[in-house]
Order: sequence, then structure tokens, then C-alpha cells
Amino acid sequence: MDYNYGAGVGVFTYLFSLVIAIFYIYCMWRIFVKAGKPGWAAIIPIYNVLVELEILGRPWWWLLLMLVPVVNFVIGIIIIFDLA
Repeated sequence: MDYNYGAGVGVFTYLFSLVIAIFYIYCMWRIFVKAGKPGWAAIIPIYNVLVELEILGRPWWWLLLMLVPVVNFVIGIIIIFDLA
């Protein structure tokens, strides 16, 4: 008997990733609305980081730091703690 379980795992992974992405968008939407920013900004890739930096009072050039390979982890942690 030759069973192929690869396709089922792929579909499950895709659906799980989709649920996580929808939950992330919902949470960011709520944060933006509570901060007085438009909620639709949560679904636009680069613009949502700019709005998040604006909410936190950080300068726009921090977005450029997010493009540097090791620095982006540090900046991301700072942003998460500031947002909390």
C-alpha cells in the first residue's frame, strides 16, 4: 500500500497560514482604528509600517532600518514593545 499524505499537509498548512494572516490583519485594523488612523491601512504592505511608526512617534527612516538584515530584528522588537 502506497499512501500519499503530502497534499493534505500542504492544504492544512495553507489554510492555517491563511487563518493567521486574517487574524493579523484584524488585530492591526483594530489597533489603527483605536489610534485614530484608517483601518484599511493595515492591508497595504509598506504603508502599514509607516502608519505604525507614526502611531508610535518614531521617524519614517526606521522603515529603511527594517530593510537591513540583522537590524530589522532589533527594530521589530523595539516596535513591538512600544506598541504594547
